[in-house]
Amino acid sequence: YSNYDEAQYFLKDVIRLAKSLPNCMLLFKPSKSDGYFLKECWSDEKGVEVVDLRYEFGQLLNTIMLSDADDVIDVISISNVVFTNSFSSPTTDALLANVPAFWYQAKTDVSFSVYNKIPNLVISGYKDLTIQIDKLLQDGDSIDFVNNPDFTYLIGDINKKPLTSLRLNILNA
Repeated sequence: YSNYDEAQYFLKDVIRLAKSLPNCMLLFKPSKSDGYFLKECWSDEKGVEVVDLRYEFGQLLNTIMLSDADDVIDVISISNVVFTNSFSSPTTDALLANVPAFWYQAKTDVSFSVYNKIPNLVISGYKDLTIQIDKLLQDGDSIDFVNNPDFTYLIGDINKKPLTSLRLNILNA
């Protein structure tokens, strides 16, 4: 669930998080190229600001700004924790790979979402983001879909796209 304002808040919080965790490496894999924000529907000052925030993130010593063309599965495979803007599918991919992951909503209220049924799956606001990151970096706890009998009904048909399967199963729960 994203709009321009949410993208801006998300990026600002990720920059702030990176600055607060100088000993951690943060990777940012965008789903859209910079060109999308400069030439497509957001091709005004809003798009320029998103690109500027991405650039600011990439200039930090403990960050790497990846390309939208990079393989998200490769990124997940080297990650200790994954979080994405709500409700992007890489979070589901990470969870199904047993990598600690959650959705982060910086500003927009998404409490209406069925995903909020699962504790710690949707995190809102910077304070809760830092708490969740600290917890996952310390404990490595994940929402264990595969081995947790309370959540096995959420996995569904693993031959479907993970987010579609998860969405359908939560709705039918």
